[in-house]
Amino acid sequence: MVKQNLDDKIVDLMLLISRNFKQSDHCATKNINLTLQQIHTLIFIVKRNKTTLSDIASFFAITLPSATVLINKLIVLSLVQKSNDRKDRRVINIKLSVKGKSILEEAMKARSLKAHKLLSYLSLEEKKQLYLIFNSLHKRIKKQNEK
Repeated sequence: MVKQNLDDKIVDLMLLISRNFKQSDHCATKNINLTLQQIHTLIFIVKRNKTTLSDIASFFAITLPSATVLINKLIVLSLVQKSNDRKDRRVINIKLSVKGKSILEEAMKARSLKAHKLLSYLSLEEKKQLYLIFNSLHKRIKKQNEK
């Protein structure tokens, strides 16, 4: 057996927790099964209200053709709508449909319930410590990415 240092153990646990959380993070509401990337795409779009295909490709670090495939699948499911920009017809605007907003709300509620259940295993003191640790990591990562 390979001896692990504390950092390796922490990373392994983070990956296990993340994997377990993601396994049931798929949305299966109203007979629509969405992948994690599709859910994240809907979240990205709703946060920006309206966005472009290029914004999506850039944010997810995927090619424009890959973003097109991703969005076209969401269009087939009637979750997003696309339209050409009035000022520049090369620009394709993407926004959530009414159905997309509804499905996303359901997915977010389910995700929130799962997160609350997961955190219910911790005491208040453990939750406070976890928050401080995550917040500290987030700030340092954000600061490093700004460089």
